Amino acid sequence: MRRTGYMAFALGVALLALLMLRANWTVLLHALTSFGLAGLLILIAIHLPVIAAGGVAWWYFARNVRGATPGGFVRARLVRDSAAVALPFSQLGGFAAGIRALNASGVPAAYCGVSMFVDLVSEFAALFPYVAMGLVALFVRAPASALLRPLAIGTCTLTAVMVFGWIDRRRIARWLVAPIRAFVCRFTETEPDAFPDIRPVYGKINLSRRAITANFALHFGRWAIGAVETWVAFLLMGVPISLGNALVVDSIVAALRIFAFLVPAAIGVQEWLYVLVCGIVGLPPGGALAFALVLRARDLLIGFIGLAVWHAVETSAQVSFPLPAFAKQASRE
Repeated sequence: MRRTGYMAFALGVALLALLMLRANWTVLLHALTSFGLAGLLILIAIHLPVIAAGGVAWWYFARNVRGATPGGFVRARLVRDSAAVALPFSQLGGFAAGIRALNASGVPAAYCGVSMFVDLVSEFAALFPYVAMGLVALFVRAPASALLRPLAIGTCTLTAVMVFGWIDRRRIARWLVAPIRAFVCRFTETEPDAFPDIRPVYGKINLSRRAITANFALHFGRWAIGAVETWVAFLLMGVPISLGNALVVDSIVAALRIFAFLVPAAIGVQEWLYVLVCGIVGLPPGGALAFALVLRARDLLIGFIGLAVWHAVETSAQVSFPLPAFAKQASRE
């Protein structure tokens, strides 16, 4: 798996280099110069509350658990996202770091892992209505786009699967007992025989209608803010764009980026997707590449902030337990 990651990373870097070589450097440099450090700070200031909303959404599922506080989950979400970006070769390192940071704040490890799993499912489900909005906007602006039909079919299919899963959630929950238990044991280095039955842990996760609605709404809002971030970033670069076109760009790239999970940090692939989708709505490739590089810089800077928070959490932790294997691996990288 590690060798595959290195190969995918090398191919991604090659793709990024090709995009840079073929870019209109006049447009690219003008966009980056117009954006400047002030624009980068504005984009970071917009995105930090988005990360915080993700932590609060996660907390809703574990609010009844001992030691669970909104602040602890916000820190854990920041650490989780930061490790995924700043330590790209540890493909599960972000999840491990998030569990470790939350565990260090006093939440039992089993509840950290199970609540994260449920939150990931909800976050993924919240992407579908956002992508549907983007597809409607794409149909209005470019009804002949080759991306429209496959994306519509894929979105409808996955939505149907999610709806079926929700209807039959009790049976599916029983099927997931063993995988979730193995998942949590792997992250916490707990022997399966010594680990408590996962069903009581799952039973204490708050899956009330209020919690699910709040979590889903927060995650949908986080996805939707991506369109606003896109709109603001292009305006700061001096590239005119409508909010509808920003919605198309952000939602379609968010949907397609899922398929780039094998490439560490989606290096090269993310930049290529922005150039591709921006071209559909009439944005110049140089401006699209500049925007992708700005997002990459934003994520890396926030990633370094998150790693500093992780270090602070580890330093101030009042409990003593070993660092999980994945977190050790992530910290070495």
